[in-house]
Amino acid sequence: MDDRRSADIVVVTFANYPFADTIEAMADWLPHSQWLAATAAEYAVGTPSVLAKIRLPGAAPSFTSASDFTAWVASRVGAELPSPPSPSTLYVVVFPSGASFSDPGIGSMCGSFTGYHDAVAGAYTFAAIGTCPNHVPGLSDAEQVERVFSHEVVEALT
Repeated sequence: MDDRRSADIVVVTFANYPFADTIEAMADWLPHSQWLAATAAEYAVGTPSVLAKIRLPGAAPSFTSASDFTAWVASRVGAELPSPPSPSTLYVVVFPSGASFSDPGIGSMCGSFTGYHDAVAGAYTFAAIGTCPNHVPGLSDAEQVERVFSHEVVEALT
């Protein structure tokens, strides 16, 4: 019997996000990549699948706390975002450059952090990914987002 946990990933971007195609392609590549198999092998992570790729209309909203973001995600689940088929569903929200997201405890996106994840116990997991220009020398902005995306997905899956 295979007791590895797998997840359904929902990729969420906003209107006119310049790297939407790149991030969606990475999400399609990730589940069957040798990179994920090697990175997550010790954590009994199964093969995730991409449940949906959602491009929300309009600009990304501003958040002044992680709890506001958590409430925002919850308000979209079952509406613009598909309902989670299991508690292993992972909503990955990718914010465009210049998006305003801060929290008194963790700081500001692109200042103190480039991504984070959390969970609604027994329901689903979610991650916030920032597009932070020039954050890592030598990486393009799209590569930076891919780096944070893969990091947060692995952490959330484990």
